[in-house]
Amino acid sequence: MATEQRLIDASELTDRLNHTTMVAYPNLFPGLLAAVEIVDDSPTVDAVEVVRCKDCEKWKCHGMPFDITKGTCYNPRFHFHHGHVLNECFMPVTNETDFCSYGERRAT
Repeated sequence: MATEQRLIDASELTDRLNHTTMVAYPNLFPGLLAAVEIVDDSPTVDAVEVVRCKDCEKWKCHGMPFDITKGTCYNPRFHFHHGHVLNECFMPVTNETDFCSYGERRAT
């Protein structure tokens, strides 16, 4: 069976474990303290949060009934210029779950 990795906020987890220890379950202090140490000693990954296309302010859904998961990215940094004098522009079609390094979260 394959092991799936998950990203967690380790600081939030240890804060919650410490709070739980001191407030609600003082008799579990040794076990929860050991859990905090395990979390603190666990390896971390180099990761950043991404903005999915569906949440990006530059993405517009095509809204076609046959496939509402496709849209176009209107971020000028993601356009490809081509042609004899680079006067033609290609704006890629993306899926709503795609992402790129240019994503800007849409205001809620």
